[in-house]
Parts: sequence; structure tokens; C-alpha cells
Amino acid sequence: MKVSIKSISSYTFWLSFLSGIPILFGLVPFQSLNISIIPAGILLLKSNKVFPKDCVIALCLLLSYFLTWLFFSDLYTIKTLFEFSTVILTFVALRSSKFFPSGKGIIIYLVASIIIGLLQLTYLDFGFGGTRGIPLLASEPSRYARFFAVLILPIFIHWNYLKSKIGITFLILIFSYIIILNRSASLIVPFLVIAIAIILLSINYLKRFFKTFKINKNLLILYTSTSLVLTLCISYFANNYRITSFLMSFIKSIFINGNLIGFLKYFGGKRISTVFYSFGNGIKTIIPNGIDSAKDILNYENLTNSFIGLSRYHTKRLDIQGTFESASFFSHYVLDAGLIAFLLSIYFTFEILKLMKQSYWGLIFKQETLLPIKIESALRISTSFMGLILLWFYSTNSFIQPWLMIAIGLMPCYKNLNKK
Repeated sequence: MKVSIKSISSYTFWLSFLSGIPILFGLVPFQSLNISIIPAGILLLKSNKVFPKDCVIALCLLLSYFLTWLFFSDLYTIKTLFEFSTVILTFVALRSSKFFPSGKGIIIYLVASIIIGLLQLTYLDFGFGGTRGIPLLASEPSRYARFFAVLILPIFIHWNYLKSKIGITFLILIFSYIIILNRSASLIVPFLVIAIAIILLSINYLKRFFKTFKINKNLLILYTSTSLVLTLCISYFANNYRITSFLMSFIKSIFINGNLIGFLKYFGGKRISTVFYSFGNGIKTIIPNGIDSAKDILNYENLTNSFIGLSRYHTKRLDIQGTFESASFFSHYVLDAGLIAFLLSIYFTFEILKLMKQSYWGLIFKQETLLPIKIESALRISTSFMGLILLWFYSTNSFIQPWLMIAIGLMPCYKNLNKK
């Protein structure tokens, strides 16, 4: 039986959502096995081998990392090379196939999340007592929150289909259920995707408002509904949830105390210190440090003396562990592969930004563009942009979500909103 490119692309996309599942059931000893590499490999073999420029740059990232492993690393670091390879090859496979998830696939994933969540809540000793949520269809709550961010754009594209199949009431219940059970501070990522899109959509309307002082009804409805949803979420989280703690500390530290460094040290001490120190060290390195160089470089002495430093909690943890890993894909890559890795990362970023501007920026601000197309364009830009932010500051070399966000955001299609 001949399997179509579309079917293989679908397997690649949805299997990438299950990258953290095997560890939950003890099938593999590490959580970063991106099983999407199997259909992604088949997809690449069946492709026409003409890749977009951003895919070519991504493959150059992979080539430089492979050469770093070959000439400057020991054999035991091949696991890290494999993790790095799977996310990039999956990205290239999906980008080159121009895949976009179907409404049916979204429904299956959301319903499966609910079922797995109920099982975890009932049988796997997850509960409501602490501040941490349940992982649902991921290895940890923060991973699922970022997968949810990937689906913001597809949910909008297929909104009419989803409403017709399961109803708006059930959809709202599903989203509420996911937010309530997940509880991760990483839920800020899907919120930011929506917030950036709203800001982009507001620019034209605000310009027009200050010229004519006429209120746009669509914008008023958008702001009111979004504010209501955010208020309800924050009110619910205000009991003890981490995302509320994050938001409240941010407001207090930045706008009341004026202490940005203190906020970064407390909430992002480990992540931000490792990211900035990795970039600083890697940029100065002509000859690569070698794969998994964090074990030798991100130690107690270097990180506690970095310009942000560490919170007391992370200082104690580092003293026990000895070293930390770098907390973003690009910082890990740059620390290991040196200056050439930094230059390639910059090149890739600018290429993605250029594609976003060429494809969607103008559509947001053209007066004749229909509102659904404007919203879709804004969501495409915000999704791709957040994918880049995650790659630079908040991911690992095995997290597929930022790559999926960029791939989904850049798909050159304006789908009929009633289509599957």
C-alpha cells in the first residue's frame, strides 16, 4: 500500500508531540527520544530535495554539530548528537512538505490529553496538593504547555470545524481542563503567542483611533474577551500556582522595586545564567569546546561569578550537582561548537524574521485584508517569533516545540476556515 506524503507528514508531526511519552512508561532511559525521526527520515527520502533557505541553514547547523562531534568530542556524546539531529531533521521534513495539522488531528490530541490526564490524576498519584501540575501527554507539565502553544494557530485555523464537531462549550471545557491541570509557568508561552498577535493587530487600529477617535467594535470585542479570559485564569491560579507567582513577582520586581536582576536571579537564575555564560564562552571560542562541554564549563565557580548569578536555591543545587546544562538550544549549541555556531544561529534567526516579514507582515496592515486573514497572519508571526525566542532562551537541544512553532508559523497557506 502506497502511503502519501501528507500521511507521512501527519505521522511526523503528531509523533513529535509524543517525544516525552516513552520515559513515562519506562520504555527508554531518557525523555528526549523524538520518535518523529522515523517518519521524518522517510519524508526526507521521498521529498524532491529542494529545500527552503531556512532549511538549508538548519542543515548547516546540524553539519557543524556533527563535525564538532567527529573531531572534538568523545564517542559517548553521540546521544546528544542524536537528540540534536532529530529536532532539526523533523523541522526540515515538515517545512519541506508544507504540512499543516488537520482539525481531526487536533480533536484526537485534545481528547487524548483529557483521557491521559484523568488516568494520571486517578492512578499515577498526581494531585492538586502542590504547585506542580500533571504532564498530560508529555514527560512534564512545562513540555505540554509548550506543545499547547504550537496548537494555538491550528486551533484558530480550524475553529469552525472544531465548533461543528464538538461544540464551543466542550472546547472551552477542554481548554479550561488543560490549563487547570497543567499549572506550569510555561503556560505563559501560549499566552504570549496570543498577546503578541493582539499587539500586532492593534497597531493599525490604534493609529486610526488617535486620528478619528472612533472605537473599532472588532478590536473592542477582542480586547474585552481576552482580558476576561486572562483575568479568570489569573484569578484561578492565584491560589498557589506557579504562573501566578511568576507574573506577580515580575510586576513587583520590575514596576515597584525596579530590580530586574533580582527577578532574573530568583526566577530564571539557573536558566539565564547558563544561557548567557554559554553564549559568552562560545562566542570567544574559535576551536569548538566539544559536545556536552557544559560538564566542564558550567560549574560552580563560573556561574556564581556570572553577571546575573544564581539564587540561593540554585547555588545549593549546583554545589551538589557540580555542573548545570545550558538552558536553551542555541546556547547549548554555541557553547559546544563555538563562534561558527553563533554566526549560523544568527543567520538562521534573520532568515526566519525575513520570511515572517515577507509573507505576513504586510497582510496585517493592509486595509483591504479580511479580518480572519489579519488574525491568521498575526498568529503566524507571533508563533514563529516565540519559536525563535524559545530557541535562544528557553529550550533544550531535544525540545521539538520551538521548531514546530516555526514550521507551523511559516506555512504559506491561507486555509478556508471551515476546512478540516
